[in-house]
Amino acid sequence: MNASGDTTSGSGGASAGPGSHTAAPTSTDPADNEPVDAEIVPLEPAGAPTATAHPVVVDAAPLPPDPGYTDSGVPTFDAVRERIEQRIGRAIGHSELDAASTPGRDVEEAWERRQKAAQEKLEQIRASMKRDVGGDPT
Repeated sequence: MNASGDTTSGSGGASAGPGSHTAAPTSTDPADNEPVDAEIVPLEPAGAPTATAHPVVVDAAPLPPDPGYTDSGVPTFDAVRERIEQRIGRAIGHSELDAASTPGRDVEEAWERRQKAAQEKLEQIRASMKRDVGGDPT
């Protein structure tokens, strides 16, 4: 038997996978090919209480309907407005926290430097275009 539990021979024969019964057994001893006797063991010890076929249901109060939805399950305008306001507030809070952190400030400074460099480059391109057309570079 190999590591995967397959009993096929490892001498170059193709195996159809674990559980396949198409390959010849590796042993020629007839005692190895005999079925093994097994005893059926009950799941629960003798005298233990058995489980009922039906689950026991405890009387529970029904859940109150969600006030943000109609009886047919459609969200109300107030519930939608509240969710949008929560998302906006969360986004504003995240941006404020991000700006207050050191990495957030570094990103903001890098953005400002990039914007300034882009503006300078744009001015250079405009000036060169005016010179090429023959206009005044001022």
